[in-house]
Amino acid sequence: MKRANRLTALLLSGVMVLGLAGCGSKEKQPGEVLGEAVAKLAQVKNLEAESTMEMEMSLMGETMTMNMDMDMVTFNNPTKMRCDMDLSLIGQSAGKMTYYVQQDGDKYTMYLSDGQQWISEDVELGDVAQFDAQQNIDLYSENMENLTVTEEDGKTRYDGVIKGAAIEEVVKASGALDSMDTGLDPEMLKGMFDGLGDLPISVWVDSKSGYPVHYRMDMSNIMTGMMEKIMSSMGDQAADLGLNISKLVIEVKYSNFNEAADFEIPAEALNAAA
Repeated sequence: MKRANRLTALLLSGVMVLGLAGCGSKEKQPGEVLGEAVAKLAQVKNLEAESTMEMEMSLMGETMTMNMDMDMVTFNNPTKMRCDMDLSLIGQSAGKMTYYVQQDGDKYTMYLSDGQQWISEDVELGDVAQFDAQQNIDLYSENMENLTVTEEDGKTRYDGVIKGAAIEEVVKASGALDSMDTGLDPEMLKGMFDGLGDLPISVWVDSKSGYPVHYRMDMSNIMTGMMEKIMSSMGDQAADLGLNISKLVIEVKYSNFNEAADFEIPAEALNAAA
């Protein structure tokens, strides 16, 4: 009997060891791995990023393309950012802007130049989220669902979608609405994001460094649905314009982690009147 009890105890111990080993070697889910990569990016002291926004729209029967390219440099603790923006319409330059953001204690100041003059204003950090490459990818990846994983060219690509209530927060953070003056009251805006479907997004993580190095967000269907709602709410006047956004794709690529080129805010910017 004692021998049988010892044998049973050994068998149970073996089962427990195997079970613990299985728990310890449990493969991480794609969302966990992506979350760790984004968390690692959040610890970076500085970085550079290139952002592109491609838009195609129609107005009064005419189709137009608009591209916005941004070169960004971000330093953290304290925050210091620079963004050079180049806007083109139908393949022609439509203007260039330069932004700087500087933190002084709890205060953030933005300096803006259109190539002719500088202006400055006090802002909240959330007001310049469009230029904060680290903050945005954290928001986007956190809300990704239905993830699939593909290995390609030394990178791991995570494809997924953003759904439901998270779409409103993501669209606003992307800066896609900054240039749109809808003229709608706040109550109407509350329903503008309802029933728009899913927002596809892809994130690439470098297999060697473990950093996210690229993301692409296709907001085409979302913007089409939003514009249909806006035009419908504005009645016949808007119908005559025939305004529609059929394509809006945003891409951001990161580089020079902790090795970004430092910069000084120009004296003429610092001396600009608010």
